[in-house]
Amino acid sequence: MAAGASVTIGTKGGPYVIPNGTHTIMADVDDVNRFVESNETNNQLSKLITVP
Repeated sequence: MAAGASVTIGTKGGPYVIPNGTHTIMADVDDVNRFVESNETNNQLSKLITVP
């Protein structure tokens, strides 16, 4: 994926409704075997969101 690209998750293209409350969205992206890394945590990003 290019920077700024988006993806639809596990919905077979249908809408996904996030219920009210606080949620953590986490992404783990890794170009497997392209770079040797001793620490994989730099491939992860999480964001806390609150849906009113």
